[in-house]
Amino acid sequence: PSPTVSPRPTATPPPGWKKLESATVGLLVPASFVGGDPLKDKDAIVNRLRAFGPEYVNSYRVIEQNAHVFLLYALDSHIGATGFLTTLSVTVNRLLPSGLLDPTYGGVSLQLPREFVTLDRRNVALYYNAERMVADAVVFNTRIRYVVYTLKSTNYAWVLAFATPEDEYGARLPVFEQIALTLRIKQ
Repeated sequence: PSPTVSPRPTATPPPGWKKLESATVGLLVPASFVGGDPLKDKDAIVNRLRAFGPEYVNSYRVIEQNAHVFLLYALDSHIGATGFLTTLSVTVNRLLPSGLLDPTYGGVSLQLPREFVTLDRRNVALYYNAERMVADAVVFNTRIRYVVYTLKSTNYAWVLAFATPEDEYGARLPVFEQIALTLRIKQ
């Protein structure tokens, strides 16, 4: 099943962006992003995270132990002053009959910390109709801002999540929005 396609056209990404794809989804990202399908590219993603240093051990353990959960995972190789990585991930999550995400399915729980504060939630038109949530959390004494796009079909929800240090959020939000416009679910 696929989410409902919105009739709105998508914006053209800037030149020099590259495609990341798995068997089920694809999107375009700036050239500074590295990653891909964790099932196929797990070693490359983990090695790249390890190269940043031991302080990123939690990031690469998530991929090592849960590669099957992510459809796509990428990080921006441009690290800001806080030293915290900017990441994106895509998961697919089963919906309960109530329309809520099934918490046992695992994808969303790996994309957001347990304790976060929702700052904004609204419907947006991408290529698909979606909901965008902006949330805040403190991770290792750094305030992190999350932008999460949820695209629902009858039984599933695809979740595109971005995480970045709060002080980089304003500059990165237009890029996140541009990436979200390029997300395509393969049928």
